[in-house]
Amino acid sequence: MRKYFLTGLLILVPLAITAWVLNIIISTLDQSLLFVPERWQPHTLIGFDIPGFGAILTIVIVFVVGLLANNLIGNYIVRLWEKLLHRIPVVSSLYGSVKQVSDTLFSSSGNAFRKAVLIPYPHAQSYTIAFLTGVPGGDVKNHLVGDYVSVYVPTTPNPTSGFFLMMARENVVELDMTVDAALKYIVSMGVVAPE
Repeated sequence: MRKYFLTGLLILVPLAITAWVLNIIISTLDQSLLFVPERWQPHTLIGFDIPGFGAILTIVIVFVVGLLANNLIGNYIVRLWEKLLHRIPVVSSLYGSVKQVSDTLFSSSGNAFRKAVLIPYPHAQSYTIAFLTGVPGGDVKNHLVGDYVSVYVPTTPNPTSGFFLMMARENVVELDMTVDAALKYIVSMGVVAPE
């Protein structure tokens, strides 16, 4: 019985977690319906709510904004909007930081995580997987003697939080592993080993 119970858990737990995460994402995106006038909302038009309609609306809005921003007039409006945001004291620093991170992560031309690497962390006798993000810049590079690289060390099982480190290049071992495979390895806490 124990064997069958564990087998059932192994099948149902990933399905339940996936459904839970999707439910959170879709419910959050459905909040975009709050911006639609009451008379145009599904429960007014057809008499009941349609789960996921707000998510579809959000995806359409993001697509349309991207489409409009890629032409001459839209590009001008985006630049004007950003200039306005940069004049507001608190909003300026917050928006600038978020924009810089999102440009790095979502840019089709850039690589947020260039390579999976192995580094000694948190001490010399233990190792963890990190991601190469570039080289130190600005005034930081003036204070580092030698060849240094910037790495991001994600936490397990949530890789969206982690640590940013600058390490001597000789202490960083490049892995023959894709960034996706390394992320799976980290998220699974080492259970799903890369091929």
